[in-house]
This record gives sequence, C-alpha cells and structure tokens, in this order.
Amino acid sequence: MNVYNKINNDTLQKDIRRFHTEEPLLHRSNYHRDRDRIMHSVAFRRLANKTQVFTTDKGDHYRNRLTHSLEVSQIARSLNLFIGGNESLTEAIALSHDLGHPPFGHAGEDILNHIMIDDQGFDHNIQTYRIVTSIEKRYANFAGLNLTIDTLEGVLKHNGPINAKAINNKKFYKKLEQESKINLISQPSLEAQIAAISDDIAYNCHDLDDGIRAGFFSIDDLKEIHIINKILDTNDLKFGSMDSNIKTYEMIRSLINNLIHDVVDETIRRMEKLNINKYSDIKKTNELVVNFSDNLNIEIIEIKKFLHRNMYKNKNVLVNSDYGKKVLKDLFIFYSKNPIMLPNNLYNSYGIKDNTNKRLICDFIACMSDSFAIKKFNNL
Repeated sequence: MNVYNKINNDTLQKDIRRFHTEEPLLHRSNYHRDRDRIMHSVAFRRLANKTQVFTTDKGDHYRNRLTHSLEVSQIARSLNLFIGGNESLTEAIALSHDLGHPPFGHAGEDILNHIMIDDQGFDHNIQTYRIVTSIEKRYANFAGLNLTIDTLEGVLKHNGPINAKAINNKKFYKKLEQESKINLISQPSLEAQIAAISDDIAYNCHDLDDGIRAGFFSIDDLKEIHIINKILDTNDLKFGSMDSNIKTYEMIRSLINNLIHDVVDETIRRMEKLNINKYSDIKKTNELVVNFSDNLNIEIIEIKKFLHRNMYKNKNVLVNSDYGKKVLKDLFIFYSKNPIMLPNNLYNSYGIKDNTNKRLICDFIACMSDSFAIKKFNNL
C-alpha cells in the first residue's frame, strides 16, 4: 500500500518557498534541485573524510559519514517506494542529514558543544542548517544553497519536533521561526520521518557489520539478540554452510529487509489508527506516523545496547574519541589566541568581521575533515 493511495490530493501541496526567489527549471523539480545542490556541495564531499564510528585512517572498508549518508539515502528511497512521499525531497533530507557533523563524529560534537556552552552550544542539526543557508559559498546571488523550506525543515527536525524548552533556550530557534515560518514543534513531514528512520536502520545494521570487521565481536555473539538469532537460523537452513564474510553480509541484508518491511506495515497501521486522510494530517498528529512496531522497537533497543557495550565503549574507539577531543580543543585554543593564523578569506566568507568571534572559529573547525584537523594539530 502506498500513502498516495490513501491520502487526498493535498499530498502534492508542499512548501516550495526559498529564502531567495529563483526561476523554475524545466527539467528538474524544486526537490531535484535541492538534492543536486547538496550532492555538489563542498560539505557533502568532506563527509568522505569524517568519522562515523572509526576514524577514517583505520581502513578503507569501514563506513565514513559519506558512505553512511549514501546508505541512508538508499534505504529511504526503498521506504519511499512503499510508503509514498516525494522521493527527491526524501533523498535530499537523507543526503544532508549529517552535513553538520564535525571531525571525529559525536566525540567532536561533544567537545565543541562544551567549548561553546556559553554561546548557544553546538548541535550538528543546527550546524547543517547553517551550512546550507550561509556557510556554503557557491552562488553569486545568495549565500548557502537556497534550499526549499521543506528540505530545511527536514534537516532541523531530523530527530523529531523541537521541544518548547529548547526553542526558549536557544536564540537561534526563535530567530529561525520568525525568518522561515517553520513550525518547529509540529511533527516532521512524511519525507523527514522516512529519512530519520532510515538513518536508524542504516547505522544500527552497518555498525554491526563494521564491529564484526574490526574484531570487536563475532557473528555468533549476536545470537543473544532475538531477531538476529532467528535470521541466522533461517539463513543456515536456506544457504547451508557459508563463508564467514558471506554469512555476515546475508545477515545484514536480511536484517535491513526485516526492518524495512516492519516499518511499512507499522506505518500503514498507524495511518489507519490516526485517521490520516490527507498529507497535512501527518504534521498534526501527536506521534510519529513512520515508525517500527512495538516488538521491533524492543529489538532495536537490544541492538543499540549490544553496540553500546561492545563497540562504542570499546577501548580502541574511546582512545580515538579522546584523541579527537584533544585535537579539536587544542585547535580552538590555538586559533583563539592566534586569530591571524585563520585563513585570510574566512572573515568575508562567513560574514563576520570580528576575527576573535568564537562561532567563526567553531565553524572553521567543525567544517574540517578528520585528516585536515590532525594535520593542522600536528603542524601547529
């Protein structure tokens, strides 16, 4: 069942406003244009050298932020095919959701948030918004990528609605609401919800794959997770004896397929329960429409707990995280004391004249790749 077969024709009445008016293109829709601009951005290319779990010098076969974003996009397109929604908008949100991540993944985000705690902190979703609205410099008529409001809303509400407390505590949100007229406390759009749950599916499944590759645990260790144990038994009956790598790949494939089918079935069930009759109803609900079933949510929690114990808290991962925090903290201290060492064109590019501005320095460091940050740290 496809959402388009259930809800009324207001499905296509999306918010195609941009901050800067542009002439429409004959061969591309507004959301095609958003997706293409994201893929051509410098920030998107930098994701190839930014940490997912492992720093990018640990091997070619581990996920980085770019490969993760592409995998999220692929899963989102699959879900979009069954659930409905605008595929280009779904893909634009999926591809852009991690643009704001600094070097060294969540460890980098944590240290920058600590450094900036007295100046609104650091949040990778907000940073993504700032990248695509001001930091990227590619066009003569405007700063940023001038994406549609729909795509910007999907970026901001990637993890769900923004709660009232956060809006009251951050000047950024209040200013954004006034400028964009985005309703931050409503549920995300159908496309944003698809992109968000695709992110969950991608990193949970693929972190298991990378953890096995790194030798943190074996595929047999995963038998403590009910859904994976069931998949392994089914695949043993189906394929018989397999090479260990093939066994892992087949397990990951089956897990992704199971999660996708569960999301499709649960979304249809929720649409019926919540009486979703038109596209605009989705944002008015008190809960997500696109979600796992209750049973699968329990399984997802078990997978996350397993990864937390056996991967994210692994001493090798923690050592790299601590090193990344030191690199970014020392770079911030250095540039704060020596602003003359910042790039000459940074002030004009960022629209800030004060070369001691903490946010400018934070933006410069957050936009670095892992290897560039390490190189600067070693040189300075």
